Amino acid sequence: MEVTICLFAKAPILGQVKTRMQRVLTSAECLALHCKLLETCCANLAQAPSACSVELHVTALHSHFADLSQRHGFAIKQQRGRHLGARMSHAVRQSLRCAEAVVLVGADCPSVKGRLLSDMLSHLQTTDAVMIPAHDGGYVALGLKRYAPELFCNIAWGSSLVAEETRRRLEALQWSWVEMPAQADIDRPEDLVLLEGD
Repeated sequence: MEVTICLFAKAPILGQVKTRMQRVLTSAECLALHCKLLETCCANLAQAPSACSVELHVTALHSHFADLSQRHGFAIKQQRGRHLGARMSHAVRQSLRCAEAVVLVGADCPSVKGRLLSDMLSHLQTTDAVMIPAHDGGYVALGLKRYAPELFCNIAWGSSLVAEETRRRLEALQWSWVEMPAQADIDRPEDLVLLEGD
């Protein structure tokens, strides 16, 4: 099965990334954290099975993305849409034109690697969708073999209700889907403890 993995990332611009961390980190530290998480996620996804192609979906072109693209052989795609839901919707619609499945991953989700990614792809062999929720109520990855715009419309992105609302939408669509165990994403000060030793 041919799969496109879309890694979503904000451009590494001082003061515009990891802003929820600014209660405990300086703007420079937030930027360094963002870049480190992005590099880790790229390294993880570079180990994806050969049937997978990885695309870096970015908010703006930046030399850091060009370096990661060259290092890992990832295509760079500009995000299109006025909000995150519209941008993810566009990526899914475009990806499913040439791939059998698409996986959306955020650049603050270093747990999506190895066995977790393999299990996700295995589930997609037999289901329409697979979701890995985040501990904070969002999701760290969403895999789809079908496209429906209602999965991305009128959702309070960044809130604790994203995964629950996505479940409701999947059930309303009557798609077959699997929910994997929740994982951490790194976007709140309390998540920093998860990086100790890294």
